[in-house]
Amino acid sequence: MKIVVDANVVFAALMRSSITRELLLYPFISYYSPDFLLTGLQKHKKELMNKANLSEATYSNALKLILANLKVISKLNYGSEIGRASKIMEYVDKADAVYLALSIAIKADGIWTYDRHFEKQRTIKALKTKDVAAIVWRGKKI
Repeated sequence: MKIVVDANVVFAALMRSSITRELLLYPFISYYSPDFLLTGLQKHKKELMNKANLSEATYSNALKLILANLKVISKLNYGSEIGRASKIMEYVDKADAVYLALSIAIKADGIWTYDRHFEKQRTIKALKTKDVAAIVWRGKKI
């Protein structure tokens, strides 16, 4: 199973040990994110550490754990789908078209996100944490 993970899910997993982090560490689902995730993590590092009251070491360890099970994909591998995804997301949120483009390119089963606007598009299933938990713990198909 292939699931594209939105940055907001990764940010939440970094901020505290939670069900989100536990699910991201589940080894039998292939998790993917676009390469600009790394730029966002670097840009918001201090903010995330401050909000979560994390030391540099704790933040780095949590990030290392998460990235060990999250495949970060270069734009070279999904860039050809950006135009199509942008048209689909035009009236939803163009900034998130990259997640849809990656999902289309890798033929993902869904996008795990906290952004409700993803539910407005019908190309790729928008997954909530409870959906991913159902897949992991009950073996439920999406």
